Formats: sequence, C-alpha cells, structure tokens
Amino acid sequence: MSRATGYRHGKPDEKPKRRSAANRARMMGAPSLRTHQRVERVMAADIQLARLMTDGWCKPGQADQIIAHPSLHRHFRRWLKADEAGNSEVAEAEMRALVTKMAAIKERL
Repeated sequence: MSRATGYRHGKPDEKPKRRSAANRARMMGAPSLRTHQRVERVMAADIQLARLMTDGWCKPGQADQIIAHPSLHRHFRRWLKADEAGNSEVAEAEMRALVTKMAAIKERL
C-alpha cells in the first residue's frame, strides 16, 4: 500500500500476520511442510492409498514413493483389489512384489 493510500484508509496499527505454507502445514497437523506436501500429493493421486496412509498402513514418504513409480502403484492397486476380494494368495504375492521393488528402489538411492 502506498503512503497516500495508507493515510486515506487509515494506517493499520500492526502488520497482518503472514500465512506461510509451513504454518498451514502445522495447522493441519503435519510435522513439516514436506510431509504436508506429500500427504496432499498422495490424496490427489490415490484416495484409497491416502486412507490407508492415515490409518497407519504406511508413512507419507512411502505412499509418495508408491505413487511416484508406476510399477509400485500397479502392484499396490493389484494388492488392494485382491485384498478386497478376499484372495489372500494373490494379495500376499503382490505385497511381496511391492516390498521387494520398494527395497530395490531404496538401494539405488
């Protein structure tokens, strides 16, 4: 605001508080901005994975890794479909493949 506008409208007593992204993340309950961004990214990509993540099935970083890699996401979706159908053999196989591929990706980093 220019000085003249400030005089016309009455200068405020104090500056308004800034709303930073980190403060918004803390208000939502996330420990850090990065975690908040990961949660939002997972929620936008796969709501079922986001529900499992908030229930404690995996951490936000792991869920973000799943949606970032198409093969991991494919195994997750197959596991979820088999688990919902009650097909435990397929669900176990898909979970083993998912864990194995996540470990391989982690080793490359």
